[in-house]
Amino acid sequence: MDTASYQRAIEAHFPQLQVQAVTLNLDGWDSVVLEVNGEYIFRFPRRPQVYPDLQKETILLPYLQAVLPVQTPQFEFLYPGAANREPPFVGYRRIPGVPLDAGLAANPEIARQLGETLTKLHGLTLPWIAHRHLPLRSILDWKRRYLDLYQQVSQQVLPRLDVRRQARVVALWEGFLRPRANFRFEMALIHSDLGPEHILCDPLSQRVNGIIDWGDACVGDPALDFVGLLYAGGDSFVQWVLQAYQREVGSNFWQRLAFYHKIVPFYTILYGAHVGDETRIRDGLDELERNLDD
Repeated sequence: MDTASYQRAIEAHFPQLQVQAVTLNLDGWDSVVLEVNGEYIFRFPRRPQVYPDLQKETILLPYLQAVLPVQTPQFEFLYPGAANREPPFVGYRRIPGVPLDAGLAANPEIARQLGETLTKLHGLTLPWIAHRHLPLRSILDWKRRYLDLYQQVSQQVLPRLDVRRQARVVALWEGFLRPRANFRFEMALIHSDLGPEHILCDPLSQRVNGIIDWGDACVGDPALDFVGLLYAGGDSFVQWVLQAYQREVGSNFWQRLAFYHKIVPFYTILYGAHVGDETRIRDGLDELERNLDD
């Protein structure tokens, strides 16, 4: 579908919204994101596997908005889809702000706000109706997730590397999966994809306005939610956030965080292989090589 097709879908199902301008906001891995009238964001999932994530967000987001000290998307427009015809899609009022970057991450106040937000998120206990839509239930499930991912890496990434880098990849993954200490932490509700682009800040007031894109939310290792903060501001920024974070992180927090940080390129490579995008594969391999050579 092109932008005009998405606009027609919005107008057909939500005639009360007078569509005056539509621009492509993001052509993402899971969704096509449009900005409508400069006021609303509409998300269209790319494939059926993403539909359950949209349903999960529909149930989860009201609970998050009631607890977190920052804004989260609240779906004002929800089309559930039609069997064998049109996919579901959602729309919400745009949260103003720019993505977290190195300049914003130099501000201890933003770090404090993120520490408080993650404390609330990781301490949130959901009612059964919301919790049943979340994947994973135990640390064993969490470990199995990475065992499965390692199998994909072995099959699809290792053959693309030279022998020296293959050995480093094996050491990286087995060095994480084998020690029991890496799976001794308190499971919590996490965002699971908290990249800098999902943290919207006001550059004038130097405050966090909101956190978006909750489709990957699950019960898992809280350390994963610090990876994007590490990307944005490095170790010092993570340390600032931790000063305001009021939950135990575990004695091997930094080892777990380092692993999650180093494996980010594998997702790019695997996604590129899935969609047949050689440019994306090459970009992921280049980043992986830099990570392995650090």
